[in-house]
Amino acid sequence: MSEIDLTTENTDIEAIYYILRKNAKKSQKDNDLFLEQFIFNQNISNYNKEELKQAIKYIPFTEKANWQYSSFSTEINKNNVEYPEILSNSWTATCPNVDNGMDITYKIFECEESINYKLVNNLVKANVVLQGESMFWIFLHINNHRFDDRTVVIVFSKKEYSQRVTMSLGSFVNLDYIKSSENKGNNFFLFQKQQLIKSYKIPKNNNEEDNYESGDKCLIKITVYDEGYDKIKIMAKLNDGEEENELIGRICKQVACFDSFEQSNTNTDAEDKNYRVMIAGNGSSCKVNSFFCETNLKSYIGNNKNETEGCECCQLI
Repeated sequence: MSEIDLTTENTDIEAIYYILRKNAKKSQKDNDLFLEQFIFNQNISNYNKEELKQAIKYIPFTEKANWQYSSFSTEINKNNVEYPEILSNSWTATCPNVDNGMDITYKIFECEESINYKLVNNLVKANVVLQGESMFWIFLHINNHRFDDRTVVIVFSKKEYSQRVTMSLGSFVNLDYIKSSENKGNNFFLFQKQQLIKSYKIPKNNNEEDNYESGDKCLIKITVYDEGYDKIKIMAKLNDGEEENELIGRICKQVACFDSFEQSNTNTDAEDKNYRVMIAGNGSSCKVNSFFCETNLKSYIGNNKNETEGCECCQLI
């Protein structure tokens, strides 16, 4: 993409995200100046511009973002579902390095950067290698280092000595009667489960990705569209497959109940807008080759709408 002329009114709203990615290694001051110029030239008004600047983010799994980690494991509950556990209340700051793949087995990572679902949607992309019997977890809508009934759980599971990989969507359900330790984890449910199907042509040039199938490991390329509204869309490719598997599920307890600019502007409840992201791995081996979150302005803000009627922005793309 060529350089963008920000002095042109009504510049494509998507252009801002290209610049943020390109300038990821630049100082925060440079990005702040860019955002100021963008907001001024687009004549976006009637809401807190500082809040908008803070909401637009590119969050990579690298030293460029503030990540911390704790210990992680899973157990089987009485419903025969493997449920996630954060084993310690202690969190340690870390600088992830995924240049050669980062092993996150039995660790859970959380980024200190929060996502404001009042103003933005969240795009998640990951490139993960599972080996043996192992799992990769993505947790969305996290609040205060803990899982609750707003948490969205996405898990990819691989069987040992097999290319069979499933992706599942689940959440926690608050059940008042679950209080004893023997019922621990019984409020975690997987609502949807789908096996990844691969369909690909034999490549002309062999490389590491092409050879995953010959060993006991799989490469999974993941894309998640999260509007925080009522649906979530997960796309995944297995190994060097051409076929993209799709799973669309409903969120149990939505975190952003906005369908117009006016609603989002008048609702100031912080609990409705600021959430974090976690990722974790367990089993034989779970390596992250790349992971990032990228926030995109909700359509009714990007279009500078002031109407009170519902709009299509809250429908899943």
